[in-house]
Amino acid sequence: MRNFDIAIIGAGALGTACAYQLSKDGHQVVLFDQFAPPHTKGSSHGGTRLFRQAYFEDERYIPFLKEAYQLWKHWEHEFQQKLLHENGYLTIFDSTSDIAQKMHNNAQKWNITGTEFDSQQLKETFPQFQNTDGYCAYLEKQAGMLDVMTIFEQCQEHFKKQGGTTSFDNKVIGWKQQDNSYVISTQQGQFHCAKIIVANGAWLTKMPEICDMKLTIKRGVQFWYDPPQDFPSGQMPCFAFALGKDYVFGFPPFAKQGIKIASYHPRDEIHNIDQPRTAYTPQELNDVDKVARQFFPWLTKSPQEFHVCMYTLTTDEDFILDYAPQDRNTLILGGGSGHAFKFMPFLAKQISQFFPQGNPIPEELRFFGHR
Repeated sequence: MRNFDIAIIGAGALGTACAYQLSKDGHQVVLFDQFAPPHTKGSSHGGTRLFRQAYFEDERYIPFLKEAYQLWKHWEHEFQQKLLHENGYLTIFDSTSDIAQKMHNNAQKWNITGTEFDSQQLKETFPQFQNTDGYCAYLEKQAGMLDVMTIFEQCQEHFKKQGGTTSFDNKVIGWKQQDNSYVISTQQGQFHCAKIIVANGAWLTKMPEICDMKLTIKRGVQFWYDPPQDFPSGQMPCFAFALGKDYVFGFPPFAKQGIKIASYHPRDEIHNIDQPRTAYTPQELNDVDKVARQFFPWLTKSPQEFHVCMYTLTTDEDFILDYAPQDRNTLILGGGSGHAFKFMPFLAKQISQFFPQGNPIPEELRFFGHR
């Protein structure tokens, strides 16, 4: 039975980031996943993720995002790989949406670089978007798309180079305390560790003994469309359409895939997280199509590709980062609620600074605690 300082359950975005950071900081780490990453059964697949800083949802996140931006750059230097493609984030909005105003206000308050466009400027600057008469836009410049596959490949490669151990296709069955440490039982045998991080995404709902918070699992569906041959994809930013209560976002063509579009608001709840998700519903497609088709009239009736991600939503859509009840040696990390990926290096660094020592969670992160 091998001994480790820290065992991490779940090799999604947050678990993988913590594995890399903790091993870099000198800890012996084992990273478990019940599947074989990369896979499409959780929350971290789909090619790209959006990075933005002028958060309209909650400005408490903005200092974390500003630090995360610097850490993504630091990771790029360490890995010698491009991770964040800063092609910008363009929000096209109408007079009924307050999202753009919140973004603009937070950008000014937090000194985040951006540019406003009226309808004519929008048409001249971004020919990729059609039928923009009567709309305005806001472009956040230090924003863009994160390369999911490269991030996972590099984190796991460097994790192993630093002495980390992966145990994939190996489901954790449970664990028990033994002499101030833990024995973890898995399908492939037992492991011994001093501390545990539980970062298993939607499967946290199956562990009420360590997390009794109400969690809802919903379907986040991503659609890809191949643009026409004459589509001006050069210099195309990531984008969002904020029209009234509708909010649809997307990405330019990347890594031999077409334009990716998704709804900000997941629709349908998942009741069986272990069941394969092999189809989308007409309503899920309509949530995207009814908005995006206005600006991309060339969209085909059906997408060329789609993926379903599981959104693990807390009631307030803030993350979960807290110790298990009465246990400073087990940390719960989850409830990403559809927006945690961009925080990977920030959360990993924070956790590496307090968790190995069993120190209190920093004050600025305590709103992620049990509630």
